[in-house]
Amino acid sequence: MHVSVMMHKQVVTATPEMTLAEVQRLMRDNHIRHVPVVSGKRLVGLITDRDVREASASPATTLTRGEIAYQMATTSIKGFFARILELVY
Repeated sequence: MHVSVMMHKQVVTATPEMTLAEVQRLMRDNHIRHVPVVSGKRLVGLITDRDVREASASPATTLTRGEIAYQMATTSIKGFFARILELVY
């Protein structure tokens, strides 16, 4: 079996400016757990469902659902995704 049989031709990506809520929705709607983060046409990182979970409020928080939703909708993913290191030889 060739890889092309299983791969997606339209790659779902995020930008560093997207919010946690937007990326969470992107993952849910596309049934994926890992999203490449691009700036222009350049790959700058990767964000996972675990990154989003760890960035969101703890289940033991005293925040209301509305406050959690606001926090997710206003916090960008900039500090939460794994950055891709560029090696120059």
